[in-house]
Amino acid sequence: MKTLVVTPRPFPYESFPGYLLRVSESNGYTRPSLILTYAGIDNDHFTTNPSVYSSLSQALGFNLADYFSCSTHNKYASLTHDIEIPDVYMGSHSPRVCPICIKQNGYHHNFFDTKYAIGCPDHALAFNRQCPTCDRKLRWNRPGLLKCNCGQTLEHINSELSEDLTQILHLIKWKLYKDEQSLNEISASSYPLDHLENLDLLSFLSIFKRLELRPQLHIQNSSYSTARERSLEAAHAMLSHWPNGFWDYLENHAAEPEPSLNITTQFRTFYFAFCKAGQKNKPITFLHTSFIDFGNQRWKKCTLDRRSLHRANLIPNIMGINALAEYLKVTKPTVMQYMKDGLISGKKIKAGASIRYIFDVSSLPFLPSEGESLDQRHAAAWLKISPNLLKALKSERVLILDRLAVGTHGYNLLSLEGFLKKVLGTVVKSRRNNNGATVTLQDILKKKHIQHTAIAKLIGLTLNGEIIPIDGTNLPSLTFLIDDLQKLQLQHNLNFLTGKIHLETSKSLF
Repeated sequence: MKTLVVTPRPFPYESFPGYLLRVSESNGYTRPSLILTYAGIDNDHFTTNPSVYSSLSQALGFNLADYFSCSTHNKYASLTHDIEIPDVYMGSHSPRVCPICIKQNGYHHNFFDTKYAIGCPDHALAFNRQCPTCDRKLRWNRPGLLKCNCGQTLEHINSELSEDLTQILHLIKWKLYKDEQSLNEISASSYPLDHLENLDLLSFLSIFKRLELRPQLHIQNSSYSTARERSLEAAHAMLSHWPNGFWDYLENHAAEPEPSLNITTQFRTFYFAFCKAGQKNKPITFLHTSFIDFGNQRWKKCTLDRRSLHRANLIPNIMGINALAEYLKVTKPTVMQYMKDGLISGKKIKAGASIRYIFDVSSLPFLPSEGESLDQRHAAAWLKISPNLLKALKSERVLILDRLAVGTHGYNLLSLEGFLKKVLGTVVKSRRNNNGATVTLQDILKKKHIQHTAIAKLIGLTLNGEIIPIDGTNLPSLTFLIDDLQKLQLQHNLNFLTGKIHLETSKSLF
């Protein structure tokens, strides 16, 4: 067998059927099937298997296997010599033509042989698979890269590609080729590139396949006509502006209509598509993690099962009553008593014929019970103040009990320690003036006309930085400059609201 007159070498990333068409056009043939016939191959055999390579290699004068993969599992082309793409992700039966790319590069890029390459992202052109002149479907078996069998050129075959589809096609091209131009183009869409880069190629491509097979996950009221376009649109919505775009997508498009106690039931379609291991598909870890985090941080209408939380390495915010009791380190009846007393509130969820409660622990007014719990008398003694002042500090919300105590009216020692540390942290000894008259909190409390609510207000103003003590190692020993107290009283209309520390009485006091 004689070699052809013109035997160009394949370009990097050139499509195999596109290469045959280019060789045919270079040698003056009217269609590439004539070259196949010349090489002793069936006319419709545009495949990449060893027998085709062997026969064509004799006609070309070099070994095609050095440029194209010999895999029999990939019917049309591989994107690179060492990456095989299964036929389910390839769409080479009908060519997609970008006239600008062919004019600039002189060949048909194998990116356009992939199933989801519905357009050219570099030139924002949506592919039309039919000739605009004869209205017939394009075939590989035609006169040239930019010529139809009807004789017309294909320079104006395509329409404009939307911005969303342009971005997601750039993402696919970046993943397949590590294309720097595509990487620059997708920066504004804020895709989770770190996660996608670590994802194996077939799992990445399966994202689009899973979306295509589940129309429930498509964008509602989409303007796109084909399932493939709608799946790409959904992928862009799901992956762009990560993770908020993904959470918006779930919230607006993927929720089942009926409420459920568990988020995997509430979002059944998405969960089974991306998070649950099946016979063919395996869970995509970063999507599962962000899905659980969505339920934990934003949705907050369902409980999250412990296995999913453990897989996602997340601490739950939403719990049922049993999990909440375990979290708070109390019994279930105690949690029910907290609800009755109004300390916590739960959201009602109808689960079958029964009503269940779920709780958002991030909005609880306290942390779980931990450490020692004191009753009012012992808590006051620990702070070295009277029980009445302790009650005033609590009622005026100067003392915030941020940790739960055993018993709804108890005081958690860790809360008391944190409060005292904050108060004593306001002391600035460098302000002490030896010529200025001072008074301690203990001295003020000795006066019978001073109300405990007024002292609670004073400690609150101390925490707010409106008055600064100059000494003190505990609450009774807090020491203030008399001038500071007098200015504070004037600033607050000569009294501490419900208290009766008036300027006239304070003069006699000091």
